[in-house]
Amino acid sequence: METAPPPGLVWIDVAVDRCPFTGDRIQIVEAELEVTGIDIPPDVWELGWSEGAQCHFALLEDLFGLSDEAGAPPYGARGFRLDGDDVSAAVHLTGPGATVPWPVFSERLEEVARRSERPTPTPTEVRRLPKLDETWELSVRETDVAEVDGRFVPIYLVVVTDAGGEVRGTALHPGALAPPVLADAVFEATHARPEAGLTAGRPARIRFADADLGRGGLKALLKKAHVGLETGPTPDADAASEALFMMGPGGNRLDVALLTETSDDDLSALLDAARGFYESAPWSRLRGDRYLALRLDDGPWLYANVMGQAGEQPGLALFSDWLALCRFVYAAPPLEGQGLEALDEVGPAEGLTLYPAAMLAEADAERLRALGPPVWDGGYPVAARFTPGGAAPSGWPPEIYAALLRALPEVVAKRRAATITSIKAGIDTPEGRLTLRYPANGTEALSGQEPAVEIVVEPAASRMTPLDEGQGALRIVGPAATRLPQADAAARKALRWGHFRAVELDGRVLWYGDAYADDPAPSLDDLAGARSVRVQLGAEMHEARVRRVEGGVEEVRAEVG
Repeated sequence: METAPPPGLVWIDVAVDRCPFTGDRIQIVEAELEVTGIDIPPDVWELGWSEGAQCHFALLEDLFGLSDEAGAPPYGARGFRLDGDDVSAAVHLTGPGATVPWPVFSERLEEVARRSERPTPTPTEVRRLPKLDETWELSVRETDVAEVDGRFVPIYLVVVTDAGGEVRGTALHPGALAPPVLADAVFEATHARPEAGLTAGRPARIRFADADLGRGGLKALLKKAHVGLETGPTPDADAASEALFMMGPGGNRLDVALLTETSDDDLSALLDAARGFYESAPWSRLRGDRYLALRLDDGPWLYANVMGQAGEQPGLALFSDWLALCRFVYAAPPLEGQGLEALDEVGPAEGLTLYPAAMLAEADAERLRALGPPVWDGGYPVAARFTPGGAAPSGWPPEIYAALLRALPEVVAKRRAATITSIKAGIDTPEGRLTLRYPANGTEALSGQEPAVEIVVEPAASRMTPLDEGQGALRIVGPAATRLPQADAAARKALRWGHFRAVELDGRVLWYGDAYADDPAPSLDDLAGARSVRVQLGAEMHEARVRRVEGGVEEVRAEVG
């Protein structure tokens, strides 16, 4: 979460329920908003208000819509007044978690507009530019679809990068990528970009990953500009394309530096460990719905998920304990279309994945480039913590990630099965001895000597539950390591009908009764002593008390009364 003091008015690209600066709930208030520099009449707006940050929030799309109606560009806005008072303003971009002052954002918009209006250089004009003895890369990706002349066609993002990996040009094009379209993208990239320190010039050659793109007359068009054509890998352009696709128009970097507290030695160790991890691709042999338990030396048991089975975002998700993992599995709403606000339900998410240098804060990108080339697929491994307010530095020491990145290729290589079903290993790494268990069940830290645990589920005044007031409470007692599916099975025998449909801890779902038997589930010990536990039976939520009890219990049992 960002810690910088917020300005008085923050324009946001996506509606949020919580303040990205303080995390408190946003209230809806009314205030008169006046935009100076654009002929937009003052009007009463519904704005968000954060008591903790003492600032208002408004949607960028509303400002863009009003400026369009006024026939003026949004970057024409020179200032803002709320209820007659001048206020400083900024723009918060939810995807990268970045906040920039309005004047900076306005300049970026104006620069994008200027570029879109300048004419594309002709082959003759490009030929006259200084020749750069470089090979540039061109990458193409399909981003969306658009309706053109009554039919839907793909929208392509075209990205051109220079020999240093810097983005020289981008273009969005609906429909087929004919040779003139690709040639124009290359010619546009020869323009000078003073704000990025790039001078005008033409490359000696342009490289495509897809040989088909170079057919149909493109080679002849480039030849007129004295630019050669070749096919081969385009890691820099692909990485930049990925970053732009993730961040949206404008290609904004993360303003939050993620590596400030990480030393160069720790970063070097992380890069070295990550190379082996990504080359071995352990996600191809471990299931995405199973989890690792890990322990470095005598530290606490942590839990991890190896990501990448769907072909996207390979890396690691890391959980501080088993309950955090269960909350993420069962309480998280689908992230599609919701952005980071979905994390309101589960708390911060932590993980390591690949970031193109173009997506990282400039300070982080410079440090990583100085330490070596990208590790895999044009990206660098970076650990981060994600909250509704955006990205923040990782909360775990880098040696945790480095040890796991080193150990996984070794344990995977020792197993012959295409899909690994079990890991029980201790691996010595430069970071320490790492103990691994897979699949984890959440009881790794238990010794077997813990007291038994009792759950008492109170009845409810309802006919929509198998536990009404006339029956008394449901009492379940079992060993500390008893998992909720086992407790539920005992409850089914004691109740006339029904079973646990869901279990909540402090208002957040930890487990659903229709989960598979080998899905993550809390143990009774996880719930012992909790402030607030509720159990859904039938259509009703029941209050429950969970406590440790003296005496040995060998198996779980349940009774009503």
